[in-house]
Amino acid sequence: MTPPKQRPPAWFTIVVLVMMIPIFFYIPLVIGMFDTPGTFEPNTKGFVTLFFPIYALFSGWLAYQCYPERKEISWILLGLLFIFYVYGAISQFIIGSTIP
Repeated sequence: MTPPKQRPPAWFTIVVLVMMIPIFFYIPLVIGMFDTPGTFEPNTKGFVTLFFPIYALFSGWLAYQCYPERKEISWILLGLLFIFYVYGAISQFIIGSTIP
């Protein structure tokens, strides 16, 4: 008989959900970045637009799934996602384009 699957604590579920909130602001951010001339080459537009939301959702899901057994990996995944959020915000500030 296998033991029932453990669930992460409620506070960790809230942390994962809070880390998913910036995805809703991602599309206007990307539109603002691509409107700035010379920011991206045309080939990278589709890749960046599709890859990052998929990465963010997958990272949050994996962090939630592996928390009961590998807490460190969960925090590493969320930390990397946070670093990408900060990088996106800083690059948006440096580029200087406004969010529509």
